[in-house]
Amino acid sequence: MTDIHKKQRIEYIDIAKGICIILVVYAHIDTTILDYKIGIFFDSFRMPLYFFLSGLFFKQYSGIFEFTIKKINNLIVPLFFFFIFSYLFDFIWAVINTLQGNNMLNNFKWQFWDPIRFGGGGSHNPPLWFLTCLFEINIIYYILHKFLNFTLLNISIIIISVIGWYLATNGIVLPYKGTSTLVSLPFFHIGYLIRKSGFLTENKHRDKYLFASIIPISVFVYYVAQPVNIAGLHLPDHYWIFYSAGIGGTLSILFLSKWIKHLPGIAYFGRYSLITFGTHWSIFTTAGALLYPLISESFTSYLLILLIVLACEMVLIPISIKYFPRFTAQQELIPSNLLNKEKIKKQ
Repeated sequence: MTDIHKKQRIEYIDIAKGICIILVVYAHIDTTILDYKIGIFFDSFRMPLYFFLSGLFFKQYSGIFEFTIKKINNLIVPLFFFFIFSYLFDFIWAVINTLQGNNMLNNFKWQFWDPIRFGGGGSHNPPLWFLTCLFEINIIYYILHKFLNFTLLNISIIIISVIGWYLATNGIVLPYKGTSTLVSLPFFHIGYLIRKSGFLTENKHRDKYLFASIIPISVFVYYVAQPVNIAGLHLPDHYWIFYSAGIGGTLSILFLSKWIKHLPGIAYFGRYSLITFGTHWSIFTTAGALLYPLISESFTSYLLILLIVLACEMVLIPISIKYFPRFTAQQELIPSNLLNKEKIKKQ
């Protein structure tokens, strides 16, 4: 997601984020994607990739207070903002249709408390579950990272993933996407480990081997991949398939992005992936409602809607940055350095 502090950006990370968000958007548009092996291939790692990329930039900051406030600014504030956006968008759409004689207001879902009650966007913006899940992952990982040494940290992540897997495969749903949080934690951890390994630094000798591994890893993932729905807790048949496909697919996209190095359009969507993530649902559902009565659902129509969504995002992103920076993780809504300021005053 977007970091609220200005810093030198690594373009291939933005490219990976851009690929990730486009995969997420397309998967929501194309309801037939899992009918094809290539769709299952991408589905097996599109959400693990998001968790992984978030873990790449895990940082403890000055302590739990500053860390938590930053994550509230980056994740919880946008969750509520994008839910309100989609709620109002759906309400206006229902009013317009009602004025045209369709009376959609009778079927409008008025549950404004969905983010508090369920930890997600409900029917108005279902993908927002991810922000709740990622917030919980950050808090859990902060605690583990602070109090455990490296060996115990790794062991703990494995144990937590096994517990999460058991809960998920037995239909045990913890509140606020807790089960999804547990099964997703290893992807975040792998992202952090990759950064600590020095991957982000330039190393031409090492990188040539990484680039050479893209095709073998992708082929492996292609053949072992099974459909994945982390939010709905629909996971592959075996623990090792879920994590090997998720990690393998993620690494192949990361290595590919590093090999590409420069792809401005995709990198732009990656840099502001949070805004696209939070607004695309309302756009594509509306585009579908307008287009499907005129054209049949097919790969061509799905691709057309994807292009419409991306075009709309090209307008929404700069508007969000300019007028709503504190609600889209571009600037802090809640100052995270309040505690440090109080300490300075006392001194």
